[in-house]
Amino acid sequence: MCIRDRVLSAIVRVEGGSGVVFDGLVFTETRATYLDQYEVPSGGDWSIHRGAAVEIVDSSNVTITGCTFDQVGGNGVLLSNNVVNSLVEETEFVRTGDSAVVAVGNSEAIVGVERTFPRGTVIRRNHMHEIGIYGKQTSCYFQSKSSGTVFEDNLCYNGPRAGINWNDGFSGGNVVAGNLVFNMVRETGDHGPYNSWDREPYLTYSGVEDGFTPADKLGFANASILKQHDTITANFIINGYNGVWAIDHDDGSQRFNDTANLMVWGGCKNFLGNHKSCDHNVILHPGIANRSAGGRRCQTDDNKVFQSQYHDNNHCVTADGVFYSMNIDACNASAIDPHVYQTFNNTLYAPNGMFTNGPCQSFHDWQAAGQDRMSTLQPYPPVDQMIQMAKNVLGIK
Repeated sequence: MCIRDRVLSAIVRVEGGSGVVFDGLVFTETRATYLDQYEVPSGGDWSIHRGAAVEIVDSSNVTITGCTFDQVGGNGVLLSNNVVNSLVEETEFVRTGDSAVVAVGNSEAIVGVERTFPRGTVIRRNHMHEIGIYGKQTSCYFQSKSSGTVFEDNLCYNGPRAGINWNDGFSGGNVVAGNLVFNMVRETGDHGPYNSWDREPYLTYSGVEDGFTPADKLGFANASILKQHDTITANFIINGYNGVWAIDHDDGSQRFNDTANLMVWGGCKNFLGNHKSCDHNVILHPGIANRSAGGRRCQTDDNKVFQSQYHDNNHCVTADGVFYSMNIDACNASAIDPHVYQTFNNTLYAPNGMFTNGPCQSFHDWQAAGQDRMSTLQPYPPVDQMIQMAKNVLGIK
Protein backbone atom coordinates (compact mmCIF):
# COMPACT_ATOMS: atom_id res chain seq x y z
CA MET A 1 0.00 0.00 0.00
CA CYS A 2 1.30 3.46 -0.95
CA ILE A 3 0.25 6.44 1.21
CA ARG A 4 0.80 9.85 -0.40
CA ASP A 5 -0.17 13.28 0.92
CA ARG A 6 1.14 16.50 -0.62
CA VAL A 7 -0.85 18.69 1.80
CA LEU A 8 0.08 17.21 5.18
CA SER A 9 3.59 16.77 6.58
CA ALA A 10 2.43 13.94 8.88
CA ILE A 11 0.49 10.99 7.52
CA VAL A 12 0.13 8.91 10.69
CA ARG A 13 0.34 9.84 14.39
CA VAL A 14 0.30 7.21 17.13
CA GLU A 15 -0.20 8.80 20.54
CA GLY A 16 -0.73 6.77 23.71
CA GLY A 17 -0.72 3.55 21.73
CA SER A 18 0.90 0.16 22.28
CA GLY A 19 1.66 -2.77 20.04
CA VAL A 20 0.96 -0.93 16.78
CA VAL A 21 2.70 -2.42 13.72
CA PHE A 22 3.37 -0.78 10.34
CA ASP A 23 4.37 -3.49 7.89
CA GLY A 24 5.17 -3.12 4.20
CA LEU A 25 3.75 0.37 3.69
CA VAL A 26 5.12 3.10 1.40
CA PHE A 27 5.01 6.68 2.71
CA THR A 28 5.79 9.31 0.10
CA GLU A 29 5.54 12.90 -1.09
CA THR A 30 4.49 14.61 2.12
CA ARG A 31 4.72 18.39 2.45
CA ALA A 32 8.11 19.96 3.14
CA THR A 33 8.57 21.22 6.72
CA TYR A 34 11.52 23.60 6.47
CA LEU A 35 9.26 26.64 7.02
CA ASP A 36 7.49 25.03 10.00
CA GLN A 37 8.37 25.37 13.69
CA TYR A 38 11.80 24.08 14.75
CA GLU A 39 13.14 23.83 18.30
CA VAL A 40 16.53 23.57 19.97
CA PRO A 41 16.01 20.36 21.97
CA SER A 42 19.23 20.43 24.02
CA GLY A 43 22.77 21.78 24.19
CA GLY A 44 24.05 20.51 20.86
CA ASP A 45 24.24 22.48 17.65
CA TRP A 46 21.11 21.26 15.96
CA SER A 47 17.51 22.34 15.89
CA ILE A 48 14.79 19.85 15.07
CA HIS A 49 11.27 19.83 13.67
CA ARG A 50 9.28 17.71 16.10
CA GLY A 51 7.25 16.10 13.37
CA ALA A 52 7.55 13.42 10.67
CA ALA A 53 5.62 11.40 8.12
CA VAL A 54 5.03 8.88 10.92
CA GLU A 55 4.88 10.33 14.44
CA ILE A 56 5.11 8.08 17.51
CA VAL A 57 4.33 9.97 20.74
CA ASP A 58 4.06 8.65 24.30
CA SER A 59 3.64 5.07 23.09
CA SER A 60 5.22 1.67 23.58
CA ASN A 61 6.16 -1.36 21.51
CA VAL A 62 5.47 0.28 18.16
CA THR A 63 7.06 -1.51 15.19
CA ILE A 64 7.86 -0.18 11.72
CA THR A 65 9.11 -3.00 9.50
CA GLY A 66 9.59 -3.52 5.79
CA CYS A 67 8.34 -0.04 4.93
CA THR A 68 9.59 2.63 2.51
CA PHE A 69 9.84 6.37 3.14
CA ASP A 70 10.40 7.95 -0.27
CA GLN A 71 10.61 11.73 -0.76
CA VAL A 72 8.91 12.67 2.50
CA GLY A 73 9.18 16.43 2.96
CA GLY A 74 10.66 16.36 6.47
CA ASN A 75 11.66 13.62 8.89
CA GLY A 76 10.69 10.05 8.15
CA VAL A 77 9.92 8.76 11.65
CA LEU A 78 9.64 10.74 14.90
CA LEU A 79 9.86 9.13 18.34
CA SER A 80 8.76 11.84 20.78
CA ASN A 81 8.71 11.91 24.59
CA ASN A 82 7.72 8.72 26.46
CA VAL A 83 8.30 6.20 23.66
CA VAL A 84 9.40 2.84 25.04
CA ASN A 85 10.75 -0.31 23.35
CA SER A 86 9.92 0.63 19.79
CA LEU A 87 11.48 -0.86 16.68
CA VAL A 88 12.35 0.44 13.21
CA GLU A 89 13.75 -2.32 11.01
CA GLU A 90 14.35 -3.40 7.41
CA THR A 91 12.96 -0.13 6.09
CA GLU A 92 14.28 2.12 3.33
CA PHE A 93 14.51 5.88 3.79
CA VAL A 94 15.41 7.73 0.59
CA ARG A 95 15.40 11.43 -0.36
CA THR A 96 14.02 12.58 3.00
CA GLY A 97 13.64 16.32 3.41
CA ASP A 98 15.21 16.14 6.89
CA SER A 99 16.40 13.11 8.88
CA ALA A 100 15.35 9.51 8.41
CA VAL A 101 14.62 8.77 12.11
CA VAL A 102 14.67 11.20 15.05
CA ALA A 103 14.17 10.53 18.76
CA VAL A 104 13.53 13.57 20.96
CA GLY A 105 12.58 13.75 24.62
CA ASN A 106 11.74 16.48 27.12
CA SER A 107 13.08 17.56 30.51
CA GLU A 108 12.68 20.34 33.05
CA ALA A 109 15.91 22.19 32.31
CA ILE A 110 18.64 19.71 33.34
CA VAL A 111 16.28 17.49 35.36
CA GLY A 112 15.50 14.40 33.30
CA VAL A 113 13.99 12.15 35.96
CA GLU A 114 10.46 12.03 34.54
CA ARG A 115 9.57 9.43 31.91
CA THR A 116 9.34 11.90 29.09
CA PHE A 117 12.04 10.56 26.78
CA PRO A 118 12.50 7.72 24.24
CA ARG A 119 14.30 4.66 25.62
CA GLY A 120 14.87 1.08 24.59
CA THR A 121 14.59 1.98 20.90
CA VAL A 122 16.03 -0.48 18.36
CA ILE A 123 16.85 0.72 14.83
CA ARG A 124 18.33 -2.10 12.76
CA ARG A 125 18.95 -3.34 9.23
CA ASN A 126 17.61 -0.20 7.54
CA HIS A 127 18.74 1.35 4.26
CA MET A 128 19.06 5.13 4.75
CA HIS A 129 20.37 7.29 1.93
CA GLU A 130 20.00 10.65 0.18
CA ILE A 131 19.22 12.26 3.54
CA GLY A 132 18.63 15.98 4.09
CA ILE A 133 17.36 17.18 0.74
CA TYR A 134 16.13 20.42 2.38
CA GLY A 135 17.47 20.47 5.96
CA LYS A 136 21.22 20.32 6.50
CA GLN A 137 21.25 19.65 10.25
CA THR A 138 20.05 16.14 9.43
CA SER A 139 21.16 12.53 9.82
CA CYS A 140 20.18 8.97 9.18
CA TYR A 141 19.52 8.92 12.92
CA PHE A 142 19.38 11.87 15.33
CA GLN A 143 18.66 11.73 19.04
CA SER A 144 18.26 14.22 21.86
CA LYS A 145 17.26 13.45 25.45
CA SER A 146 17.00 9.74 24.68
CA SER A 147 18.71 6.69 26.15
CA GLY A 148 19.28 3.00 25.73
CA THR A 149 19.12 3.14 21.93
CA VAL A 150 20.51 0.33 19.77
CA PHE A 151 21.43 1.47 16.25
CA GLU A 152 22.80 -1.59 14.49
CA ASP A 153 23.46 -3.15 11.08
CA ASN A 154 22.19 -0.15 9.15
CA LEU A 155 23.41 1.15 5.79
CA CYS A 156 23.70 4.96 5.96
CA TYR A 157 25.13 7.17 3.22
CA ASN A 158 24.81 10.38 1.18
CA GLY A 159 23.91 13.19 3.53
CA PRO A 160 24.93 16.77 4.32
CA ARG A 161 26.21 16.32 7.87
CA ALA A 162 26.73 13.48 10.38
CA GLY A 163 25.20 10.11 9.57
CA ILE A 164 24.55 9.49 13.27
CA ASN A 165 24.24 12.39 15.71
CA TRP A 166 23.86 12.61 19.50
CA ASN A 167 22.81 16.16 20.43
CA ASP A 168 23.54 15.44 24.11
CA GLY A 169 24.67 12.66 26.43
CA PHE A 170 21.51 12.53 28.58
CA SER A 171 21.34 9.13 30.36
CA GLY A 172 23.55 7.16 27.95
CA GLY A 173 23.54 3.40 27.58
CA ASN A 174 23.41 3.57 23.77
CA VAL A 175 25.00 1.12 21.32
CA VAL A 176 26.05 1.87 17.73
CA ALA A 177 27.18 -1.42 16.17
CA GLY A 178 27.72 -3.09 12.83
CA ASN A 179 26.78 -0.14 10.63
CA LEU A 180 28.27 0.92 7.29
CA VAL A 181 28.39 4.74 7.10
CA PHE A 182 29.93 6.71 4.22
CA ASN A 183 29.54 9.78 2.00
CA MET A 184 28.41 12.02 4.84
CA VAL A 185 29.40 15.64 5.65
CA ARG A 186 28.94 16.42 1.95
CA GLU A 187 27.64 19.98 2.41
CA THR A 188 29.20 21.13 5.71
CA GLY A 189 32.48 20.80 7.63
CA ASP A 190 34.22 20.44 11.04
CA HIS A 191 32.29 17.21 11.65
CA GLY A 192 32.34 13.46 11.10
CA PRO A 193 30.08 10.56 10.05
CA TYR A 194 29.40 10.00 13.77
CA ASN A 195 29.10 13.08 15.98
CA SER A 196 28.27 13.74 19.62
CA TRP A 197 27.94 16.77 21.87
CA ASP A 198 27.48 16.91 25.64
CA ARG A 199 27.57 20.56 26.62
CA GLU A 200 24.73 20.27 29.13
CA PRO A 201 24.74 17.48 31.74
CA TYR A 202 21.42 16.05 32.91
CA LEU A 203 20.17 14.59 36.16
CA THR A 204 18.78 11.17 35.21
CA TYR A 205 18.33 7.76 36.77
CA SER A 206 21.31 6.39 34.86
CA GLY A 207 22.45 4.26 37.81
CA VAL A 208 25.98 5.72 37.71
CA GLU A 209 27.36 6.86 41.06
CA ASP A 210 28.40 10.49 40.82
CA GLY A 211 29.55 11.23 44.38
CA PHE A 212 27.17 14.13 44.93
CA THR A 213 24.72 14.48 47.83
CA PRO A 214 20.94 14.69 47.35
CA ALA A 215 21.15 18.37 48.25
CA ASP A 216 23.60 18.87 45.40
CA LYS A 217 21.10 17.22 43.07
CA LEU A 218 17.96 19.26 43.84
CA GLY A 219 16.79 16.55 46.23
CA PHE A 220 16.80 13.71 43.70
CA ALA A 221 18.80 11.28 45.81
CA ASN A 222 19.00 8.42 43.31
CA ALA A 223 19.62 10.56 40.25
CA SER A 224 23.07 11.05 38.73
CA ILE A 225 24.73 13.80 36.75
CA LEU A 226 26.78 11.11 34.98
CA LYS A 227 25.55 9.08 32.04
CA GLN A 228 26.13 5.41 31.36
CA HIS A 229 28.86 4.55 28.86
CA ASP A 230 27.91 4.47 25.21
CA THR A 231 29.53 1.88 22.94
CA ILE A 232 30.48 2.37 19.28
CA THR A 233 31.73 -0.93 17.91
CA ALA A 234 32.17 -3.08 14.78
CA ASN A 235 31.23 -0.24 12.43
CA PHE A 236 32.79 0.42 9.01
CA ILE A 237 33.06 4.20 8.74
CA ILE A 238 34.42 5.83 5.57
CA ASN A 239 35.14 9.47 6.31
CA GLY A 240 34.74 10.91 2.82
CA TYR A 241 33.86 14.34 1.44
CA ASN A 242 34.50 17.05 4.08
CA GLY A 243 34.50 14.94 7.24
CA VAL A 244 37.47 15.52 9.56
CA TRP A 245 37.11 12.67 12.07
CA ALA A 246 35.39 9.31 11.61
CA ILE A 247 34.17 9.48 15.23
CA ASP A 248 33.78 13.08 16.41
CA HIS A 249 33.28 13.47 20.17
CA ASP A 250 32.90 17.19 20.56
CA ASP A 251 32.27 19.73 23.31
CA GLY A 252 32.24 17.75 26.53
CA SER A 253 31.24 14.33 25.21
CA GLN A 254 31.88 11.86 28.01
CA ARG A 255 31.85 8.13 28.71
CA PHE A 256 32.32 6.48 25.34
CA ASN A 257 33.97 3.22 24.31
CA ASP A 258 34.95 3.38 20.62
CA THR A 259 36.01 -0.20 20.10
CA ALA A 260 36.90 -2.47 17.16
CA ASN A 261 35.76 -0.23 14.32
CA LEU A 262 37.20 0.10 10.82
CA MET A 263 37.81 3.79 10.05
CA VAL A 264 39.06 5.08 6.71
CA TRP A 265 40.36 8.66 6.23
CA GLY A 266 39.58 9.62 9.81
CA GLY A 267 40.26 8.67 13.43
CA CYS A 268 38.89 9.45 16.89
CA LYS A 269 38.39 12.94 18.32
CA ASN A 270 38.08 14.31 21.85
CA PHE A 271 37.30 17.88 22.83
CA LEU A 272 36.50 18.86 26.42
CA GLY A 273 35.34 15.36 27.37
CA ASN A 274 36.33 12.62 29.79
CA HIS A 275 36.26 8.87 30.35
CA LYS A 276 36.67 7.78 26.75
CA SER A 277 38.52 4.97 25.05
CA CYS A 278 39.50 4.64 21.40
CA ASP A 279 40.73 1.05 21.29
CA HIS A 280 41.17 -2.05 19.13
CA ASN A 281 40.29 -0.11 15.96
CA VAL A 282 41.84 -0.21 12.50
CA ILE A 283 42.42 3.34 11.26
CA LEU A 284 43.61 3.82 7.68
CA HIS A 285 45.05 7.10 6.38
CA PRO A 286 43.44 9.63 8.75
CA GLY A 287 44.08 13.32 8.27
CA ILE A 288 43.09 14.85 4.92
CA ALA A 289 44.78 18.24 5.10
CA ASN A 290 42.61 20.18 2.65
CA ARG A 291 39.37 19.63 4.57
CA SER A 292 37.91 22.10 7.08
CA ALA A 293 39.87 21.68 10.35
CA GLY A 294 41.73 19.00 8.40
CA GLY A 295 44.96 17.12 9.03
CA ARG A 296 43.61 15.36 12.15
CA ARG A 297 45.04 11.91 12.72
CA CYS A 298 44.47 8.58 14.52
CA GLN A 299 43.64 10.43 17.73
CA THR A 300 42.81 14.10 18.16
CA ASP A 301 42.90 15.39 21.72
CA ASP A 302 42.13 19.08 22.19
CA ASN A 303 41.44 18.77 25.92
CA LYS A 304 44.77 19.96 27.33
CA VAL A 305 43.98 17.90 30.42
CA PHE A 306 44.00 14.13 31.04
CA GLN A 307 40.65 12.84 32.29
CA SER A 308 40.69 9.06 31.94
CA GLN A 309 41.05 9.00 28.15
CA TYR A 310 42.90 6.19 26.41
CA HIS A 311 44.05 5.33 22.90
CA ASP A 312 45.22 1.72 22.90
CA ASN A 313 45.47 -1.52 20.95
CA ASN A 314 44.77 0.22 17.64
CA HIS A 315 46.32 -0.38 14.22
CA CYS A 316 46.88 2.97 12.50
CA VAL A 317 48.39 3.51 9.04
CA THR A 318 49.72 6.86 7.81
CA ALA A 319 51.91 7.79 4.87
CA ASP A 320 53.96 10.40 6.72
CA GLY A 321 54.47 9.14 10.29
CA VAL A 322 52.11 11.67 11.93
CA PHE A 323 49.76 9.67 14.14
CA TYR A 324 48.43 12.13 16.74
CA SER A 325 46.89 15.60 16.81
CA MET A 326 47.55 16.74 20.37
CA ASN A 327 48.44 19.97 22.12
CA ILE A 328 51.84 19.37 23.72
CA ASP A 329 54.59 21.91 24.38
CA ALA A 330 57.59 19.71 25.10
CA CYS A 331 58.65 16.09 24.62
CA ASN A 332 58.73 14.87 28.21
CA ALA A 333 56.35 13.13 30.60
CA SER A 334 55.60 16.19 32.72
CA ALA A 335 54.58 18.15 29.63
CA ILE A 336 52.55 15.32 28.09
CA ASP A 337 50.96 13.01 30.69
CA PRO A 338 48.75 15.58 32.49
CA HIS A 339 47.42 16.95 29.22
CA VAL A 340 46.56 14.29 26.64
CA TYR A 341 45.24 10.78 26.05
CA GLN A 342 47.34 7.94 27.38
CA THR A 343 48.55 5.80 24.48
CA PHE A 344 49.77 2.20 24.69
CA ASN A 345 49.81 -1.19 22.93
CA ASN A 346 49.25 0.36 19.50
CA THR A 347 50.70 -0.83 16.19
CA LEU A 348 51.66 2.15 14.05
CA TYR A 349 52.61 1.90 10.39
CA ALA A 350 54.59 4.42 8.32
CA PRO A 351 57.25 4.35 5.58
CA ASN A 352 60.86 4.05 6.72
CA GLY A 353 60.12 4.27 10.45
CA MET A 354 58.82 7.84 10.16
CA PHE A 355 57.31 9.35 13.31
CA THR A 356 56.68 12.86 14.59
CA ASN A 357 54.30 14.37 17.11
CA GLY A 358 54.90 18.05 17.71
CA PRO A 359 58.12 18.44 19.71
CA CYS A 360 58.66 14.65 19.74
CA GLN A 361 60.62 14.11 16.54
CA SER A 362 61.08 10.34 16.78
CA PHE A 363 59.23 7.31 18.07
CA HIS A 364 62.07 6.74 20.54
CA ASP A 365 61.58 10.22 21.99
CA TRP A 366 57.81 9.72 22.19
CA GLN A 367 58.18 6.45 24.09
CA ALA A 368 60.89 7.93 26.32
CA ALA A 369 58.33 10.55 27.31
CA GLY A 370 56.08 7.72 28.56
CA GLN A 371 53.66 7.42 25.65
CA ASP A 372 52.88 4.40 23.46
CA ARG A 373 54.19 1.96 26.00
CA MET A 374 54.48 -1.51 24.47
CA SER A 375 53.52 -0.06 21.07
CA THR A 376 55.47 -0.79 17.89
CA LEU A 377 56.30 1.21 14.77
CA GLN A 378 56.07 -0.98 11.68
CA PRO A 379 56.83 -0.46 7.97
CA TYR A 380 54.08 0.79 5.71
CA PRO A 381 51.88 -2.26 4.95
CA PRO A 382 50.99 -3.53 1.47
CA VAL A 383 47.37 -3.30 0.36
CA ASP A 384 46.61 -6.98 0.99
CA GLN A 385 47.79 -6.61 4.59
CA MET A 386 45.53 -3.59 5.13
CA ILE A 387 42.60 -5.53 3.67
CA GLN A 388 43.29 -8.39 6.07
CA MET A 389 43.46 -5.98 9.02
CA ALA A 390 40.07 -4.59 7.94
CA LYS A 391 38.56 -8.07 7.70
CA ASN A 392 39.96 -9.06 11.07
CA VAL A 393 38.52 -6.08 12.97
CA LEU A 394 35.08 -6.58 11.41
CA GLY A 395 35.14 -10.35 11.89
CA ILE A 396 34.95 -11.10 8.16
CA LYS A 397 36.32 -14.50 7.17
